[in-house]
Amino acid sequence: MARQLRIEFPGAIHHVTVRGNGRRDIFLDDRDRERFLLRLSESVESYEVRLYLFCLMSNHYHLLVETPKANISRFMQSLETGHTVYFNLRHGRSGHLTQGRFGSKLVESQKPEDIAFRKVALNLSDSAVLQVVSDELGLNKEDLLRHRRGSLNRALAAAMLWKYCGLTKRAVAAALGRGSGTAVSWQLRKLDEARRDRNICPLIRKMEKKLDALRKEKLSQ
Repeated sequence: MARQLRIEFPGAIHHVTVRGNGRRDIFLDDRDRERFLLRLSESVESYEVRLYLFCLMSNHYHLLVETPKANISRFMQSLETGHTVYFNLRHGRSGHLTQGRFGSKLVESQKPEDIAFRKVALNLSDSAVLQVVSDELGLNKEDLLRHRRGSLNRALAAAMLWKYCGLTKRAVAAALGRGSGTAVSWQLRKLDEARRDRNICPLIRKMEKKLDALRKEKLSQ
């Protein structure tokens, strides 16, 4: 089956999504992110692309870009190749880093502040969310992720990651060291049943209040 042609024209605005091969992480630490942002700035300048927004997650990223020269494919090839070569060299890996072709959706609005991409910009990093959950439970992150029979700790973490990071249940499972998205679904059902406990609801509201504040702070930056 032939691949669908990429739509390109001068002035097109693209919402680009790139995911890790097999849903694996493409950023392992801040050094990876900083190097990626450096490569991104170089590619933006080289290909005369207008970058409006970006959002880096552990195993994927989003970009909102305008291409006055109708060159989204060449721009992304440069960006992805550069990051893959760096990542593989630094971490002693080989082969494909990202999953197939990058995803690209044309944005019809000419006002980036009016488009649905704002929802992506509101996603928090999984590390930020887990830090808030850990703080509210009085635990460090290692203890938070440790299995304890009858504990709702990981269920709370799963619920916050799902709501505030824009992750799939499978990605939430990976962040928590769980086996699959099915395990996360079970955790969410477990928490939903526990909401009848009067002690749980105030704790959830406290976490959500802190995370909402982080979202607001991120949007204002």
